[in-house]
Amino acid sequence: VRQDWLDRLGLQPPETIDDWHNMLKAFKEQDANGNGDPNDEIPLMTDYSAYPSFADAWGIHIHPAGPRWIEEDGTIKFSPIDPRFKAYLQTMHQWYEEGLLDKEFLTRTDPDLERMAFTDKMGSGQHWVGYMAGYNAREDANKVPGFNFQVVAPPVLNQGDTPGTFRQQS
Repeated sequence: VRQDWLDRLGLQPPETIDDWHNMLKAFKEQDANGNGDPNDEIPLMTDYSAYPSFADAWGIHIHPAGPRWIEEDGTIKFSPIDPRFKAYLQTMHQWYEEGLLDKEFLTRTDPDLERMAFTDKMGSGQHWVGYMAGYNAREDANKVPGFNFQVVAPPVLNQGDTPGTFRQQS
């Protein structure tokens, strides 16, 4: 998440799915990059392989190559038929419809993410932690005043929930 955008808007790093929604809306509606154009920000940008990371908040595991089985309380469950999967999809659909999730996320590649980050358009991203954490050290980051990407904990549904880590283990 762009810490400099959070600071500009007086926001705290997101913890819950609701926090994420509120942050993304603020990024979209309040000129988070401060360039005077409130319509040029992409609140959440990812490539096709990373968007399932939010499913962890619902305690389910999905993967771009296909859904996954989960073990819960000694029972094996198939994520797509779990009611939490529908709730996750409804939330992602809502974010997409509200313009909070990049409309082109299915076709984005690493160079697209980098271009949008270093032209001050991307407020948050989902990718491997080490990949995005390295953005601050890139020479291109010096071209964006205040550029500061920070890693945040995986989102949870409710304050106090323990973050899931399926994506980090797959």
